[in-house]
This record gives sequence, C-alpha cells and structure tokens, in this order.
Amino acid sequence: MGLIAVMAVSGCQNKVATPQDLQGWYSMICFKHGYTGGARDNCMNSLTNSNGRQLPDGPTEFADRPPYTDSQMPNSG
Repeated sequence: MGLIAVMAVSGCQNKVATPQDLQGWYSMICFKHGYTGGARDNCMNSLTNSNGRQLPDGPTEFADRPPYTDSQMPNSG
C-alpha cells in the first residue's frame, strides 16, 4: 500500500500531476474495480481521457478521483 501513501503525499503539493503520477493512480483504481487484461487497458484510457472522472461503465466516485485539483491535471483546459 506504499503507492497510496505516495500518491496522497504528492497530491498535497502544489504541482502539476505528471502522467507517471496519474498512471499509478489510474492503475490502482482499475484494479480496485476489477478491470484486468484488455479491460484494464480500456479502463486506463477512459480514466486518462477524462482526468479520472470516467470509468468504462460510468462516472468515478469522488474518492476514486486523483488527489489533484483540476488545475494540477495535465489535461486541464
């Protein structure tokens, strides 16, 4: 569970999330929701394209969203 601790700490800093930060988070969320194999790839793409807001089968719960503000996300408009 070290990944969760690292993600929580990095989320408290005022920096833009890197793709590497987000890949670790998204991977954990996909695993949590049971996405494996090709479904995991689909889950990762869905989360990446939506800034962590959308799983393949519906919106993410607030607790599953990355620990960054919208302005810290690389895809922020």
